[in-house]
Amino acid sequence: MAIPLQSVSNPEVVRIPLANASGGTATDTLIICTGIAVFDFSSGAFGTSRDTLIFAIPDENGSPLSVAPARLVNSAATASPSSFKPGAGETLFAVDRVDITQSDAEEGQIFLNADLVVGGIASLFRIAYQVNLLVRVDAGPPLS
Repeated sequence: MAIPLQSVSNPEVVRIPLANASGGTATDTLIICTGIAVFDFSSGAFGTSRDTLIFAIPDENGSPLSVAPARLVNSAATASPSSFKPGAGETLFAVDRVDITQSDAEEGQIFLNADLVVGGIASLFRIAYQVNLLVRVDAGPPLS
């Protein structure tokens, strides 16, 4: 069962035009998205819990960020724990894997998938994320 998202705090999106040649027209756009995903993920009594947080990356206005799949050249993402409550004894907080997916060929909504781990009697409440998307300006073939 996936971890339910409560909200995304402070979503920021920067769009940077890129040209293949110095002084040339922009052929691609680098989109950098950052924010804080808010949720509540707790471990059992002295156990280790693993689960996945999946959520749509919002644009700055809160609507889901979409990119036509044919225009998405490449992507990379990172996430790290940013708010947690350790319990007594040893505790563990981890982001084991982060990946980007898209909803479908029509909408192209961008989703962050983060495999999270909490160990000991503890809770993880937030992760900070950064998603980087290289997007082709026109629908021509992607760069090789």
